[in-house]
Amino acid sequence: MSSNASINLSNVSPTESSIPLPIPCPATLAPPAMSPWTTQSTLVANPDIDAELFHSIVNGLLMTIANCETDTAVQYRHFIEQIQSL
Repeated sequence: MSSNASINLSNVSPTESSIPLPIPCPATLAPPAMSPWTTQSTLVANPDIDAELFHSIVNGLLMTIANCETDTAVQYRHFIEQIQSL
């Protein structure tokens, strides 16, 4: 009796590797960017927040603002170049 069934590889577990994956290290010690919603959730969950965590949250928000400003400047420059090429 032959089988026409195919093997669904998404259901097959990969074999275990004896080599562990390296743990990535951040290149800089910059605070992670935080969205306003993450910030709000963190503040609500920690009503008696200490100064160190508060500074981390503020630095995360500042990083988010800086990233948005950079992204906007790059996008603006791209649009200007597109307009000039037309």
